[in-house]
Parts: sequence; structure tokens; C-alpha cells
Amino acid sequence: MLKLTIHSKFPNLETDRLILRNVGNEDIDFIYQLFSNEKVCEFLYDEELYTTRNEAIEFVESYSNPEVVGFNRWILVEKSTNQQLGTCG
Repeated sequence: MLKLTIHSKFPNLETDRLILRNVGNEDIDFIYQLFSNEKVCEFLYDEELYTTRNEAIEFVESYSNPEVVGFNRWILVEKSTNQQLGTCG
């Protein structure tokens, strides 16, 4: 069953196994780890390989106010482990 958290145009979403939540400062290290991985970036069309943590900070800042820019990125989190798995949006 899909559960929505209604607090903005881009709500957090929840399924039986996953939480899709808006990107936040707590995700900077995960974003850096993800987008500095050559194998991951090989399959992405919208992200260049990150070489500095500052690029991850800029990424998080760019998605900090999705209502203004009109688009969003969610962090996919596995409920049972609370592990960040990836992004979508």
C-alpha cells in the first residue's frame, strides 16, 4: 500500500518496503559516495562523476526547495534497514 506524507507539492512517499523522501543535508555523504562511483555514473545520463564532496553539497542545495524550481529528487530508503539505496526523480 502506498502512503503519502502531505506537506508539499513533492511529498515523501512510503510503500511496504521503501520510503522515498526529499533530499536533505543528511544525504550529502551518501550522494557523494553514489555519484563519485564510476560504475554508477556509467548508467546515469544527468549526472557527471563527482570528484569533490562540495559537488554533493551543491546537489543537495539544488533540490532543497523543489516547489520553487518545479522538480524534485527523492532518496530511496529501505525501511527494514534504514539504508539509503539510491535516488529518483
